[in-house]
Amino acid sequence: MLTFFRPIPLSGVERVLIVQTGSGSRLPRLVERSRGLFGEARLEVLLREGDAALRNEIDVASTHVARWEERYSLLPELRRTPFDVVVLDAQVVGLRRVDLD
Repeated sequence: MLTFFRPIPLSGVERVLIVQTGSGSRLPRLVERSRGLFGEARLEVLLREGDAALRNEIDVASTHVARWEERYSLLPELRRTPFDVVVLDAQVVGLRRVDLD
């Protein structure tokens, strides 16, 4: 199930960022669902360093691999990019908070 925090016209979505928040094993399905919803939109994925090998298993325009230590330097770069949608896997056990600011 996908939940939207605000209404968006699915046909107008051009750029999507998928953020890995849990197990890498769930990511291919999340990419597949995003592709089904957003059609020809450009999909980009933010991967944890430990799952960097997934970049060869998922069909996306680009991947960003983030080391935990680099998360604060990566945020300004991602904020400069105008994403229409950011997709998070909210079914992650133990996920307590995601800071969007």
